[in-house]
Amino acid sequence: MKYLIFFTLTALICWQGLSQSIHDTVAVYNTTPSRPGTQVLKIPLDFDAAVLPFDIQKTMKGQTVERIDLVYTRYKESESFDQHALNNRRKKNLIKKLPELKDPVIQWNAYGQSSGTDNAAARALFHGFVVYYRPSPTVESMKKELAFIDLMLEEGLSMEEATRKTFGSPTEKVLGDVHTSPAVAAAPAYTVGTSVMSSGPVATGEIDAECLIQMIGKIDLTVAGMEDFIDSLLLEGFVQINHSSSDAITSDPKQVIHYSYAATKLHPNCASKYPHGLPAPMMSTTMVPLYMPSYDDTSYDVVKATFERHPQWKNTQVIIDVTGSMAPYIAKTFAWVKDTQDKDLVDAFIFFNDGDGKMDRQKRVGSVGGIYSTKNSSYQKVKKTMSTTMLNRGGGDCPENNIEAVLHGMKKYPDCDEIVMVADNFATPRDLALLSRVDRPIHIILCEAQAGINLAYLQAAFRTGGSIHTIEEDMEMRNIKPGETFQIGQNHFTLVDGEIMVAQHKL
Repeated sequence: MKYLIFFTLTALICWQGLSQSIHDTVAVYNTTPSRPGTQVLKIPLDFDAAVLPFDIQKTMKGQTVERIDLVYTRYKESESFDQHALNNRRKKNLIKKLPELKDPVIQWNAYGQSSGTDNAAARALFHGFVVYYRPSPTVESMKKELAFIDLMLEEGLSMEEATRKTFGSPTEKVLGDVHTSPAVAAAPAYTVGTSVMSSGPVATGEIDAECLIQMIGKIDLTVAGMEDFIDSLLLEGFVQINHSSSDAITSDPKQVIHYSYAATKLHPNCASKYPHGLPAPMMSTTMVPLYMPSYDDTSYDVVKATFERHPQWKNTQVIIDVTGSMAPYIAKTFAWVKDTQDKDLVDAFIFFNDGDGKMDRQKRVGSVGGIYSTKNSSYQKVKKTMSTTMLNRGGGDCPENNIEAVLHGMKKYPDCDEIVMVADNFATPRDLALLSRVDRPIHIILCEAQAGINLAYLQAAFRTGGSIHTIEEDMEMRNIKPGETFQIGQNHFTLVDGEIMVAQHKL
């Protein structure tokens, strides 16, 4: 497979074949989940090391990774130090442990933290990878997704409110049990900003008790106020800072939160005895709550937006993936379905869940099952069919039976004029071999296509003479010519020997 190589003078990292959207400098990195149901895994690294000390394969097995942020500090003691090379070694080591992270639809970002202006302050900041992922779907998770959809559709809650009520505040998990000596501090004692850290005993390692200055207390502040408070502690020389709260944190910037905190610093008289300062605390695997982000509702209106750009689409059959983690898109799509019941846009809906919870080894291409369909005769009937499909899902692997669902719709509703597929960009169809049996164009609407486009869907649209659609763009694939380079979003592709590939060169 050929990959596009991006290189800019401002970028410190060149990640071949990976979708890097952001390379930025921040004072302190804050965890920022961007969609309902996202979970966060922090993989800490030593300040100046590239070795991953953890067995991450087991932790990440079966999870769908959406985004990876590499976090480091811009501080360096020697001008000859090559941060670019260190970050590349870190990245290569992570991909070596998890080769599936080469998937071009995963968004890779890099953030250099600028607040650590000396060795001790830089070491106190988090260094490592922050992985944003979807957990594997289960019956219980599907029930939560349905509850989320109902809160938005039936009770009129906003996406943020429905997320808080169904999933709670986003959470993060810090991987590993990192024990460090005073000479090598590996992990942060705090995260300034929207993260709320877990409390626990202050890590003192081999530091004598008489060399420690500790401040413990409680304080009522807004999230921004807590940031300022931590900044003041940093200015006073405290490098181990834990703060926690049991309050449900909302997006209201004026909300006052009850915090407990503990801060520790080295006594000035002991600086010569411990030249490297305090060690960072032992990392835990405790799930801790994060500040609730404000989700961009409009990005989930991709079905509505695409149909509005294509008023010629009439009497369609719409095939929708409901295998898991599609709840925000389903909720927005069904709001549109409800509003357009009196129009002749959609004649039938087909929903698929990749096998009704079959074990992966039982799935055979073309007969996986888990496909449910209904005429668009009433909103409630369509919604009930969708709910049944979701509840019959029991988890499994990532590849799905998209084309089998297309063939089901063609057979059951032969009089439909258009085939529209609403697909999860992170889930590759297992059954592209069935495309030879599809005798009409498939218009594929992609969800979660912000970072990159899944090549399998480009191939399916091209081979059927169909089209690809994102929240902002449309691409008629039947017009693509061999050797021609075309662009969707920030990604460039080309056609070589009948196969769509990532272009080696931009337009």
